[in-house]
Amino acid sequence: MLGGGLDDDGGLLTIEEIDDVDVEYVETEAGGRIARLKKRDQSSSKKRANNSIVGHDSSKPALAPPTTNVEFDQSLLPEWSSIPLHPVILHSLLALSFTKPTPIQKAALPIAQAGRDIVGVAETGSGKTLAYSLPILQHILSKPATNKTLAALILAPTRELALQDFYLYYFLLRYPGRSLVFVSSIDGIRRLTPIMELLQLKAFPLHSQLQQRQRLKNLDRFKSTPSAVLIATDVAARGLDIPSVDHVIHYQLPRTADAYVHRNGRTARAQREGFSLLLIAPNERGIMKGLMDSLKRTEPIAELPIEHDILDRLKQRVQLARQIDVAQ
Repeated sequence: MLGGGLDDDGGLLTIEEIDDVDVEYVETEAGGRIARLKKRDQSSSKKRANNSIVGHDSSKPALAPPTTNVEFDQSLLPEWSSIPLHPVILHSLLALSFTKPTPIQKAALPIAQAGRDIVGVAETGSGKTLAYSLPILQHILSKPATNKTLAALILAPTRELALQDFYLYYFLLRYPGRSLVFVSSIDGIRRLTPIMELLQLKAFPLHSQLQQRQRLKNLDRFKSTPSAVLIATDVAARGLDIPSVDHVIHYQLPRTADAYVHRNGRTARAQREGFSLLLIAPNERGIMKGLMDSLKRTEPIAELPIEHDILDRLKQRVQLARQIDVAQ
């Protein structure tokens, strides 16, 4: 379980593993939930130990380890031939249509497999996850299946997006119009889109892992639907000429001034008016200052007035939508 807590800016402090307890969730008057720890009944613990998987024969492994005698025709993925990878990985890359490594993968993989440290920087959607995870998988597959030592520890920065959800929903309801919402990752789009749909908003995703046909379909729906919401990454939206975008919303701040300018350029086109909204978390103030310094902008950005009585009522809807999304 998580130990310690979150400070005002958000962040994981410590991790502690606790045995023989169950977690119970208690509803609060504000519509949230508080996790409480309860000592696990010993008879229940024994039952769980004997029946770790309901309906599963414990004499058989839940998942068979990858076979070591898998073969792969390297001619099917010639672009990957310079990087030594296990046949199981190559089969998966082919199945996912990853026919060639991206620039960050091509640069990082040989160095990582040599056991050297890497600091890699690349834009969202460029394949950074595979750049560090493929060497980990290659290392695991090269070891005996009985080796149960720690293979990898992945530390990822976390950020609480609950407040962004509230303010985004508030803005979309209070200011109708076609809104283009920029999110920093595909996972963020996959998390946010169903929540907006459950809140009865016409929300359409746009990212590089969608098929081209689906991307075009979502764009057409966005263009033809009043007050629609297009939730996109910077990579997917680059170069698009979408008429009649009323609002650009930075759900998460861009990392460069160029990306910031490009995002804002999706609205106020062809002598039309437009509006740009930034949702700035407390720990993003430094990033925002850096963006403004790069643009040589010294005047402060105006804050959007918030009607907090309305916002408080909308929070309950968003919390309920999150719970439904998790249950589904």
